[in-house]
Amino acid sequence: MNPETPKLSVVVGTYNRLDQIQRCVESILRETTTPFVLFITDAGSTDGTVEYLESIRSDVIKPFLVGKLLGQAKAYNDVFALVTTPYVCWLSDDNVVVNRGLDVAVEILEDDQRIGMVGLKTCDVQGPFVDAPYIGGISEIGILNVNQGMLTTPVLKKVTGFSEAFRDYGIDPDLTAKVLFSGY
Repeated sequence: MNPETPKLSVVVGTYNRLDQIQRCVESILRETTTPFVLFITDAGSTDGTVEYLESIRSDVIKPFLVGKLLGQAKAYNDVFALVTTPYVCWLSDDNVVVNRGLDVAVEILEDDQRIGMVGLKTCDVQGPFVDAPYIGGISEIGILNVNQGMLTTPVLKKVTGFSEAFRDYGIDPDLTAKVLFSGY
């Protein structure tokens, strides 16, 4: 990990999924060379996750121990409010970063200011998408639907993050639509 000033904030939410969050964190550390800070928001896990997060707390890894279920949208938005890096992304705890995915996304956003958001190529470690090369795609109405993505922090602030009206599901395509309607 490069000790430079962070360029990227990575936000991951978790709740009682110790094995998944460990794999996710290890993949971020292994696959990412862009200087980053990792925020992990936890809703009050009782399976050893909180103890694990405390054990890896550092200048780079910052557990955000909420202690109760807020819903994904609010949990992510609360952490987004703390972000000061030029770029921010969100991941699910059951994703692993592959093929320098976060570095590539930063490069794409740096190369073309017209792009407001990038869908991240990650690998699911459980569920129906385990064998998929990446998660997400363009919906029938032309909206990018991703379960994880990256955008510039100014774009995130402009579109005000995730809609908390959706709480858990539907937050990703809603955010994408807001980015598109903002002219990106």
